[in-house]
Amino acid sequence: MEISLTAKAEERLHKIVEYQGQSPSEVIEHALELLEDYQRWEDEQDVAEMEAVKQEIQEEGTIPWETVKANLGL
Repeated sequence: MEISLTAKAEERLHKIVEYQGQSPSEVIEHALELLEDYQRWEDEQDVAEMEAVKQEIQEEGTIPWETVKANLGL
């Protein structure tokens, strides 16, 4: 399916996508950079949480599965 825009529609679309004087491709590139930064931050948060859980397990240990089942009446 091919979509054809009139020159006027294309011009309006270009103006809508423009942001602070940047071209549409620059806006998209910037958005992708922000997304990559956010994903990197999210990954760092996940690693920090995993490290905290590992530390907690080392300090406090874990509850054996048999104890959990017994406490739940299973």
